[in-house]
Amino acid sequence: MGTSRRILTALGLLALATPVVGSHQSTAAQPQQGSFADPAFERVWARTDKLVAQGEVSRSWYWGPTPGRSETEKYLEGEGGVRKVQYFDKSRMEINDPKANPNDPFYVTNGLLTVELVSGKVQVGKSAYEGRFPAQIPLASDNDDRNAPTYASFLQLANTPLGDHPAEDMTGKVVNQIVNKAGIVETDPSKERYGVRYGHYNAETKHNIADKFWEFLNLSGPIIGPDGRVTTGKLSDPWFYTTGYAISEPYWANVKIGGRQRDVLIQLFERRVLTYVPDFAPEWRVQMGNIGAHYYDWRYKGAGQRGFPRPNVTPVSVPAGALGSPQNPIKMAFVPSANSQRVLASGEPLGRLLGQITGYSFRVSVPTSYAAVIEAMGSNNVDVAWLAPFSYALAHEKYGAEVILSSVRFGQLAYPSVFITADPNVRTIADFRGKKFAFVDPASASGYLYPVAQLKRLGLVSGTPPNLEAFFGSGNVIFAGGHDRVVTAVYNGQAAGGVVFGGPLNPGLGTPTDARSLVARTLPDVYQKVRIVGETQLIPNDTVSVRRGLPPEMVRQIQQGLLELAGTAEGNKYLVDLYAINDLAPVTDSFYDPLRRVAQEAGITNFEQLFPTPTPRP
Repeated sequence: MGTSRRILTALGLLALATPVVGSHQSTAAQPQQGSFADPAFERVWARTDKLVAQGEVSRSWYWGPTPGRSETEKYLEGEGGVRKVQYFDKSRMEINDPKANPNDPFYVTNGLLTVELVSGKVQVGKSAYEGRFPAQIPLASDNDDRNAPTYASFLQLANTPLGDHPAEDMTGKVVNQIVNKAGIVETDPSKERYGVRYGHYNAETKHNIADKFWEFLNLSGPIIGPDGRVTTGKLSDPWFYTTGYAISEPYWANVKIGGRQRDVLIQLFERRVLTYVPDFAPEWRVQMGNIGAHYYDWRYKGAGQRGFPRPNVTPVSVPAGALGSPQNPIKMAFVPSANSQRVLASGEPLGRLLGQITGYSFRVSVPTSYAAVIEAMGSNNVDVAWLAPFSYALAHEKYGAEVILSSVRFGQLAYPSVFITADPNVRTIADFRGKKFAFVDPASASGYLYPVAQLKRLGLVSGTPPNLEAFFGSGNVIFAGGHDRVVTAVYNGQAAGGVVFGGPLNPGLGTPTDARSLVARTLPDVYQKVRIVGETQLIPNDTVSVRRGLPPEMVRQIQQGLLELAGTAEGNKYLVDLYAINDLAPVTDSFYDPLRRVAQEAGITNFEQLFPTPTPRP
């Protein structure tokens, strides 16, 4: 389909004095010079990039040095159900209606490639999509930077068909937030030294545009007009013609560019990714990422798939009476984040399957609270625990517990907390003032810690520990004990609002995956009655953790056994039924450092005072 053409990428631009952001050698690259698939494509390219290619102006590329591969792609509203496209380093040009006026500025459009790469959904019509996978391709770094943010990192930060993530108007404030590969956002005051501010609020998508990007999007300079003559005009006219609207906030990241670590500001737009590198030459500090090359390899070469280890575990033989034997089984506990009987119903067969894979025997339990699980680990009454992230941080600090795996949901290792309500008078988080409010558990990250940090960030609560009743009112703060119980309390009007775990829409079904899904069978109108009015920054996912002192060879056998289990149809079913887990991934304790910093920010630091040791009931 189409003729083989060259996609020139950053490796073809290394002769430039300034490194190019997002170095990426497309597997579609060919040695011959490309040609334009349509005269209209050439006119659009020539307007901004011909003078750069000829060396007559010095500025960053809008499309790239030469055209790349041309294709005929499925598009339901197109003539014959298809449309002509051509790929460039920086984008893809399209002609949706060849019968339209070729002189119309929007006769040639450029694709919503960012939205597709982030969501993992290929657009094949104005409102039609085909499922693929979020692209694990670094979007603003050298392609071999394994720690850099990828398109998939922004799944729960950017507006896509799987959900919007709006922000408040921050115009004039300094941009000091950083993002990592898991999509976890933190505040880093050191980035304030660059002096970048939020310059424009994109009201259409409810995202702030960094001033460096807003200036770039409104640049004027030498261009080639329709008559072929050089004139002066706006390089992107209107400003959103090239990029589309902003779909994320701007975030800093420290990534590898040109073989060295650099700070880079990244912002996603519907059609492009913009980057700002402070230590580049002025005319090259703002660049468009190589999204055309990235997208081509994702769509046609299968690039960017995420894979987790799938070991083949040999069961061990356990002597009678030893830990892991039927007489002395490994004690595995699950936190009661949802209905305890439901958790147990999935946890017990999971324990049996893990036993078949590893050779160990397991005894499964669901203690009465998050704190009870933590204390049972400290007293060696629980060996392996499926802990919520904040519970893990507490167990690590108090008793030396160690994480061995993180849960994975739809390819993501992080998730937000969401504020919910059924009260028609509540439109924002601030509207909960003086109203009864339900948290999950003091040891829950999404059900307590992150929402409290958000309330402090918004200036609604203060103090260390936070004085919640000063905002909600005396006696108005309750702990329901489970995410499903919070949703039910809000649904029934027992609380004006609450906080529970959030998540993107199910990519295959288009249904919500937040905590409302826990009660959707018994409360079928819950999605209509209970609304989301706010969300927190992303939280590292829940864990599988082991107590201190468990033999290292046993720990590894359990970790590898769970990874094998997650790759089986039976094991995956148990994980989904258990906590809506789709996969498991190895992580280390440092993955939860952002959570610890949020605890400091929230003023939740005296853990023993906040969570006094209960009597464990494993």
